[in-house]
Amino acid sequence: MATRILAVIPARANSKRIRGKNLKKLGDKPLVCYTIEAALRSRLLDRIVISTDIDAMPRIAARYRSPRLEVLRRAPELCGDRVTTEQVLIDAVEKLGLRGGLEAVVTLLPTSPFRTPELIDGCIRLFRSRQADSVVTMMRMKLKIADLDEKSGRLRLRKEHTSAAMHKLPPTFCENPALHMTRLGVLLRDRYTLGKKNYGYEIGRVEGMDINDPVDWVLAEAVLKSSGTSRT
Repeated sequence: MATRILAVIPARANSKRIRGKNLKKLGDKPLVCYTIEAALRSRLLDRIVISTDIDAMPRIAARYRSPRLEVLRRAPELCGDRVTTEQVLIDAVEKLGLRGGLEAVVTLLPTSPFRTPELIDGCIRLFRSRQADSVVTMMRMKLKIADLDEKSGRLRLRKEHTSAAMHKLPPTFCENPALHMTRLGVLLRDRYTLGKKNYGYEIGRVEGMDINDPVDWVLAEAVLKSSGTSRT
């Protein structure tokens, strides 16, 4: 079957704030496994590739015995702190020989362990129904946005006469890294995951949890404990 929708899971070995984060156990399994399992349960992803420099990753992937899942060894020059996600995505597309016929690339970061397969498929359906350049997950928030003078401490609200009551504030939607979906032509042309015709897919706080530091990790463990199971 031809690959129309490719999922890329970028998972490098080095992590500054949480050592060995992608293989660190959250609950009873490595962090990266939550993303692998959600991707495999998606009905609309044709192929899933883990772009990595982690030696143990092929053994982890082999446990799933899925023909849709494979590991792509990432070159050392694509594992530095300044390497962009877009570089990793394009590298995967080119090494897999998918420039022709591929519709879109879905980026699934391992740091979002509570994204569901329903979320993934919902984003793909939105992408196709709108003929979008890109779809990105978004979170609804109530924020009082202001500018702060770092020298004087002077605070200035960007919108004057902002209500003091939080429930009266209009919603602010913030980009969330749980999922980015990008049309291949846009990715190759602009080398960026967002195009001109972009759509947002709203998600909740748990699905949108992004683990980047030790405090995030503690919160993720609390979510697992409260649910009583290792969620995907």
